[in-house]
Amino acid sequence: MLTLLVALLACSTPSPDVDVDPEGPGAPVVSPAETHRAHAEATAAAKASAPTLSLSLNGTEKWQMDEHTRGVVKETHVTLMGGDTSSVEGLQGLGNSLKEHTDGLIQGCTMEGAAHDELHVFLMAWIPSVESLRTTSDLEAGQATAAELKAMLETYGQHFE
Repeated sequence: MLTLLVALLACSTPSPDVDVDPEGPGAPVVSPAETHRAHAEATAAAKASAPTLSLSLNGTEKWQMDEHTRGVVKETHVTLMGGDTSSVEGLQGLGNSLKEHTDGLIQGCTMEGAAHDELHVFLMAWIPSVESLRTTSDLEAGQATAAELKAMLETYGQHFE
């Protein structure tokens, strides 16, 4: 998370090779290439700082989820990707929505066996991150948590079907 915070702060700090706007004394003008590079670095840092998920595959295959779990995860993905991350209030609302999805997933769970156990490995990292988002009071930290949750869902998709 510290890596992401540093990357986000670096995005708002002009680099030495940024042009200076002649219209405004000393006002940096960030080129599109510099903006893209900074975004790519922040995205990579978010993925790198996501909680480590010690997930495994079912041999060489993804774990099969029940229909209930598939449906809730699909809704969760839509909610997370479309959530408002531009304000603390938006992030907290997103966190509350994700908690509702997670609670629904847990309440309706009918899975058993190794696939169920592997889902719990995921949830043990997911739930604290959702709680952190729900209670955030810092915009940058909340945005970093939202990025972590997105990376976690990406990892989920690599292990569960």
